[in-house]
Amino acid sequence: VHVQGSGLSVDVAAMAAARAANPSSMDRNALNMLLPITVEPISPPNRMQLGVPYPIRFLIVNHSDRYLTLQLQFRLEHMKGISVCGRSFKNLEEIAGNGGSTTVEVRFVALSAGILQVRGCCVVDLATGLAVPQPPLFNTFVETTEDE
Repeated sequence: VHVQGSGLSVDVAAMAAARAANPSSMDRNALNMLLPITVEPISPPNRMQLGVPYPIRFLIVNHSDRYLTLQLQFRLEHMKGISVCGRSFKNLEEIAGNGGSTTVEVRFVALSAGILQVRGCCVVDLATGLAVPQPPLFNTFVETTEDE
């Protein structure tokens, strides 16, 4: 299994481990406020065919110190050349704090050829309305079929 992307989950997990090892060395709220939730693609495709739907799994990690009920969103106004197949959001089960995680599958379809970036991901805490925009998740090369 390969998790590609910004590596934010790893960086934030390292910060959380440092905080747990020496709680007085860091402001406990700094990490929670910086990036309380991260999204990483699991084995995303390096290549996609134009117009062919691809299921992609994502790992969602809760780095805050409390349980969160979340909604994963892909905001279409921020996506270019790749779109979600079906609804652009998914409600997730409650996720435990301090590194609790879940996986979710979302289907995408490429609408144009070339090197494209999957972006526009945002996680919303349904209890507070806090939206946590994510950096671009991965790049893929979209090719047309031989017949086109």
